[in-house]
Amino acid sequence: MIFKALNLTAGLFILCGTFVYAQFEIIVDPLQHLGYVGSDFSLSVSVPENDGYARYQWIKDGAVIPGATSFEYVKSTVRPQDAGNYQVRVMLEDGRSITSKKIPVVLGLSSQNYSIYVDRRPITLRTRFWGPGPVKVRWEDRNYRSGGILKDNWWIRGASTKTLQLLSSDLLPRAIQSSISLNDESLVLDTFDIEKSPGVRPFFFISSADDIVQIGDPLNNPKYSIEVDPEIRASSEVM
Repeated sequence: MIFKALNLTAGLFILCGTFVYAQFEIIVDPLQHLGYVGSDFSLSVSVPENDGYARYQWIKDGAVIPGATSFEYVKSTVRPQDAGNYQVRVMLEDGRSITSKKIPVVLGLSSQNYSIYVDRRPITLRTRFWGPGPVKVRWEDRNYRSGGILKDNWWIRGASTKTLQLLSSDLLPRAIQSSISLNDESLVLDTFDIEKSPGVRPFFFISSADDIVQIGDPLNNPKYSIEVDPEIRASSEVM
């Protein structure tokens, strides 16, 4: 994981008066966090030029976090609701204060591998994560000889969204991996090993509304849930 420092300054200058507030700097580390649900994360702030007393208050999505008044904020065994925008307010002894920019925390479910057998129904794969943007989703074909970053085409829809639809079994089997990225960090989520069920002939599905459906839009058909472990995030379309 790449860490960076965020420098912020604030100050009030009064030309005619008793008090002159000089600028001061805070350093927040890291600028963002991209991790798995169930893991830990920590944020910290420092005031390099401050030799006196400083108070701290951590904030999440605009609301004060009770008891989070240290220079460091640590969260253990995080849950989806812990994703969001974090900030810290630093208050110096002389009355000056400053609030940092937002620190996005994005959480995804831990990387797992699923095996899925497809019958004559187009299949929909879903990946789950929580947190503020701009988060980019990437689906990658791990079997593809030239790199395998998937894009919308005749047999795939939703390649840049949380939901990937496979409209044909002609190109199976495939090992498709989902990942997300936030600025210069990336996080691998799930890998789906997809094969045709024994005896199933190849199929190609065309939506009844293909002439008006935009690439990436969901197909206008009812859903059928595959009978697998509930943690497996996959469903298929009824023909």
